[in-house]
Amino acid sequence: MQYGKQWLKKIPKITDLEKPIFAVCEIPAGSRCKYKLDKATGHLELGRVMSTECAYPTDYGFVPRTLASDGMELDVLILSSEPLLPLTVVECKLVGGFTLATAKQGSEPKLLAAAIQDPALGKIHSLDDVDHKLRERIVRFFTTYKLVEGIETIFEGWADRPLALSWLEKSLAAAR
Repeated sequence: MQYGKQWLKKIPKITDLEKPIFAVCEIPAGSRCKYKLDKATGHLELGRVMSTECAYPTDYGFVPRTLASDGMELDVLILSSEPLLPLTVVECKLVGGFTLATAKQGSEPKLLAAAIQDPALGKIHSLDDVDHKLRERIVRFFTTYKLVEGIETIFEGWADRPLALSWLEKSLAAAR
């Protein structure tokens, strides 16, 4: 995959799955704007402004140099006590993930990771350490955010860190 901007190439490659990963934030927590990075130009583009009921429950982005089943980079929800600016590169520890499904795209994994530089998240090491109310907000968001487009999204369930690592490994191999 080609990127228009050199900054993305400077993000460390994932060579050891036991070490932290680097993610790129596209959408800050609390935003109703759906942004997407244009890889050819390096610009952030506004895809749409979502309905007033929908706001991203966490920062949202992708793991560079991965390829998910939808043909894009692997998505990641980034836990941080403050919303991150779009295009922020974040060192994260992977804690788990979940899968969503739509009739058109099938099942799609998403990672859940905690920002390492955020001392408020130092005790988050696994999915069980993530606040249950936040997990409920994540489920509610992802099962409703496409309804206005007439698309039903099914939350298929949470995944522990080992399963999320296997998704990451598979998406890294697919991108090579």
